[in-house]
Amino acid sequence: MKAWPVMLAVVPLMPLEPIEPSAGAGPAASCAMAIAIDVRAPLAWGDREWHLFTREVEDTWAAYGLTFCWAHGPDRCEGFEVRVRVLISPNLPPLDTTAGKPSLGRIRFRDGSPLGEIELSLAAASGLSAHARLGGRPLTAWPAAIRAGVLPRILGRGLAHEIGHFMLRSPEHTAAGLMVAGFAPDDVAWGDRSRFTLSKSSASTIGAGCEVRRIASR
Repeated sequence: MKAWPVMLAVVPLMPLEPIEPSAGAGPAASCAMAIAIDVRAPLAWGDREWHLFTREVEDTWAAYGLTFCWAHGPDRCEGFEVRVRVLISPNLPPLDTTAGKPSLGRIRFRDGSPLGEIELSLAAASGLSAHARLGGRPLTAWPAAIRAGVLPRILGRGLAHEIGHFMLRSPEHTAAGLMVAGFAPDDVAWGDRSRFTLSKSSASTIGAGCEVRRIASR
């Protein structure tokens, strides 16, 4: 059976309130983002899996000057200008724009601007891992130590993609790289991180936005 890529949807639908920045603290470093994770899916992750998940996001965006603070409560990441909430759900209902294919992640836009809420689907990530092959063998044929890192990597790459929509303030996709419309199972599960980069024009857009914030912070 052919394994279809899982789509990464951008949703210009129901409005959600943007996340307000923390008050009472000075400006954070330029291009720094605070991310609060809300897990509503059955994830039996330990410290290692969470580290793999967050590191995938951090390493993907490090080359573009974006750094992260992972918020675990109201007292974390105070002063950060950019705050995003991430929901990890059991599943995301398919949308018309995905032609019935499952969505790994999505971010909502309102009046052309991205809102500070990203959704990730555990079911879609699990589906990708189930179709991935390494050395011609399915994931179930590999030791548990190898299998344990695949789901955090897939969800981390899905989150890195949606952060791209947020930072670029655009619902557009590219033909290849981080902002491709759909990830193929083998690529997202086992592919080198060099496959998940921004185009030159997108990287320039991120750099220009960082410079604006850098000047403003002065």
